[in-house]
Amino acid sequence: MAGNHDTDWLLPSQLCKLTSEFLTEVYSEGLALYPFTTSVVEGRYVSDYRLPWALRYTINTLLGRVRAGRACTDGAPSLEAVDREIAEFVGRYDSTLDAGDRGLLLVLLVEAGRLDDLSRAIDNASESVRQTGIAALNLQDLSWLAWGAVRAAEAGATSAEPLAATLRAELVERSAPSGLAQHKPSRLRRDIVSFGGTVYYLRALHEYGRALDDAEARTRFERGVRSALGLQGARGEWPWMIGVTSGHALDVYPVYSVHQLAMAMLFLLPALDDGKVAGVAEAIERSYRWTMGANELAIPFGARHPFIVYRSIERREPAPKLSRFGRAAFRSRIGSAAPKTPARRVQINPEWRSYEGGWLLYAWADRPDALVADPAPAGQSSG
Repeated sequence: MAGNHDTDWLLPSQLCKLTSEFLTEVYSEGLALYPFTTSVVEGRYVSDYRLPWALRYTINTLLGRVRAGRACTDGAPSLEAVDREIAEFVGRYDSTLDAGDRGLLLVLLVEAGRLDDLSRAIDNASESVRQTGIAALNLQDLSWLAWGAVRAAEAGATSAEPLAATLRAELVERSAPSGLAQHKPSRLRRDIVSFGGTVYYLRALHEYGRALDDAEARTRFERGVRSALGLQGARGEWPWMIGVTSGHALDVYPVYSVHQLAMAMLFLLPALDDGKVAGVAEAIERSYRWTMGANELAIPFGARHPFIVYRSIERREPAPKLSRFGRAAFRSRIGSAAPKTPARRVQINPEWRSYEGGWLLYAWADRPDALVADPAPAGQSSG
C-alpha cells in the first residue's frame, strides 16, 4: 500500500493478516467494542468508539473475526477469544440494537455456533420488525434481517421461518424489472438506491436460494448480479448512487475501498461459485485492482506502517451528502446516467472503519489468493 511499504500489491491472505492485527490493536476491552472509525495520527492509531455506529460495526467486525478464526488465517484470534467478545457484547448491548443490527446478529450467532442464543435473538428481531414497521425498513436493514432469518432457519430454528417468509415477500415487493430493488417505497427514495443496499439485497437473495432451495430467489439473484456487473466503471470502481428503474449509476462518488475489496465480493464470490453469470471473475479482479493502484489517482489505497486502508475517494465539495443526493435525484428524474469521466476535484478520506475490515475478513479469509494473484502495474486498469 502507499506510504512506507514492502510492495504495492497485497494478496488477500496478506490483507487478512494485516487486517486481523489491526482489529486486535483497536479493539476496546473496556467498552467491548470495535471502533466507529480509526485514523493514523503521528504514526499511531486514534480511534473513535462513537455510539450507535460502533454497535453495528462491532457485530460486523465480529462476523469477520469468526470467519478468519475458523479459516485459521495468519494473525486471526482464536475462536474462543472471539466467542468471549461476542458474549461480552451481547451481554452489554443487546437491549440497544435496532432492527438491522438484530438481523446481522442472527448471522453472527449462527456463524459462531451460538445456537442456544438463537431463540431469544429471533424473538427480538421479530419484535423489532413489528415495532419499526416493515415498510419503514431501508433495504440494508431489511436484507440483513432476511439474511439472518434464513441462516437461523437453516440452523434448525423453526421460529425463524415465519420471519424469513415475511421478509422475503417484502424484498420481492421492492424488486424492480432491472434486477435491483428500492431503498424504501417512499416517493423520494423509490428510484434511488445505494450500492451498499444493493449488495445486501443480492446477498439476501443468494441466501434464500442456497439455504432454502428457493428457485425464484436464485433467478432474481442471477438477474441482479448481471445488472450489478453493468454498474462497474472503467477502472473497476463501483458507484454509490444507482437508479432502480434504469439500472444506471446516478452518482459515482464516493468510491469506497470496502466496496472494492469486500462488499462487492458478498455477491460476486457466490456468483462465481454458482457459475451461472458470465464476467464475474473479471469483475472480481478489476474491483481488487482498483484498491491496489488501478484507480484514478494511480495509488495503492492505504499505508503499511502502521497498516490502514483508506476509506474512499470523494469529491471535494461543500455539503457532499446533499449535493450527491441532489445530483442523483436530478439524473433519475431526467433519465440520465452519471458521467463516465472522473471528477476533477477529488480527495482521499484516509480513515478506516472497523466494519470495513470485518467485511474484508468475511469475504476473503477462506478464499484462495489465486483469484487476484496476477497484478497489473500500479495505476494501470485492466478495463
